[in-house]
Amino acid sequence: MVLRAVGSQSAVVAGGRYDGLVEALGGASIAGSGFAIGLERLALALQSGKGKANTAPDVAIVALGDTAVAHANRVAAELRAQDLRTEFLSPGRGLKALLRRADKLNARYALIIGANEMARGVVQLRNLRESVQREVPRTEVVELLKREISPATR
Repeated sequence: MVLRAVGSQSAVVAGGRYDGLVEALGGASIAGSGFAIGLERLALALQSGKGKANTAPDVAIVALGDTAVAHANRVAAELRAQDLRTEFLSPGRGLKALLRRADKLNARYALIIGANEMARGVVQLRNLRESVQREVPRTEVVELLKREISPATR
């Protein structure tokens, strides 16, 4: 990673292979690799705002109840496979608390999956920015989110 925000010395992270190094120091002949991070340079780069990524999730998944967890994990894997930033919220809390957590994470959408939704083959999709919730067929939700969350709208 090279960032110009730290002046003329721009290497923040460096590394490589060190095959034969251990042998040269009297040890066994083994392959090796290594890296180094310049912490001060990394701190300067982060302070400048360069290299700063938007880490807010696109979708926060809320699984209501133990039976919904496995189903919600499959949905999360599908969303991640489409390069959608997905956060799986801990199912041990109530819906209101989980939605507050999703909002605090600055997620765009909350995907709510419970036993009722699973039985009907749907999910609840809540747009957290507009406070609008709608029911979406489970088979359509990944494609719908992929269309609505394009890289240009992140």
